[in-house]
Amino acid sequence: EMRTVKPGDSVEDVFLAVSGFEFILRGGEVCAGVENKALHPRTFYGLSQDRKTLYLVTADGRQKGYSEGMTLLEGAEYLRHFGACDAINMDGGGSTTMVFCKSSKGGGELVNLPPGSGKLRASRSVASNLGIYYGTVRGVRAAKKTVPPERK
Repeated sequence: EMRTVKPGDSVEDVFLAVSGFEFILRGGEVCAGVENKALHPRTFYGLSQDRKTLYLVTADGRQKGYSEGMTLLEGAEYLRHFGACDAINMDGGGSTTMVFCKSSKGGGELVNLPPGSGKLRASRSVASNLGIYYGTVRGVRAAKKTVPPERK
């Protein structure tokens, strides 16, 4: 699920949390705030209505002749087109980075071109990240997720 948590809100039922900015889609509808027409590198996360599909979008930007970026409205429309019902604008700018690892041996490959690094295929360190792994990791047990009875 995607939700906003404010200071003092209970987070007992939260298994994983990542920080972000504003929602750009809620219930399939474009949210207020997307009237900002600024083009920037962007990172968006979206969820399908049935909550079975997670959409990850990275848009490069601030690079004339390559990519100038994406507006929040474009991000919302893009995600909705592919099936997202809810979506959030994550950190963007020079933090916009997507790495893809093709094997269990590690050695991820940077698959976008972050702006401002001055180097081709170079990223910068950021504090907030989301990593997704599909499969089994030898020697590591999966965390047991408990679901409160009212949410089953």
